[in-house]
Amino acid sequence: MKIELKNKELSTAINFLKGMTLQAKDSRCRSKLVKLLTTAFNELSDEEKKLMEEHGLLNEDGELKKENELDNEKIKKFNKEQDTLMDEVVVIEGGMYAKNIDEMPRILESYTGELSGVDAEIYDRLMDEMEKESAE
Repeated sequence: MKIELKNKELSTAINFLKGMTLQAKDSRCRSKLVKLLTTAFNELSDEEKKLMEEHGLLNEDGELKKENELDNEKIKKFNKEQDTLMDEVVVIEGGMYAKNIDEMPRILESYTGELSGVDAEIYDRLMDEMEKESAE
């Protein structure tokens, strides 16, 4: 199974999946997907930090400079590149967890928790990905 999400959706998806109350077997499958999403999220964090370094937004300790030390032009350029990075699509594939990840459409479909707000939106987005995969 292949799931495509934008970088900006990773954190929301991880938080939603972690918050689901599931039985043991289903929880294990979910945990494998969360592990893959977390790996992608960590790579995204590394890329954001590199962008911050490239645009001179970090001090010598690797921390964000104070507001009065920041150059507005550099911030604008960083924000533009960060927006582009956040809109990039990441492809999550099961790999060695393929059988576990293949269970996720069933798990999401049968989920009985109440959803609203951001959770409802990411649930819909994940279901779209699961349905897209099963339609192919």
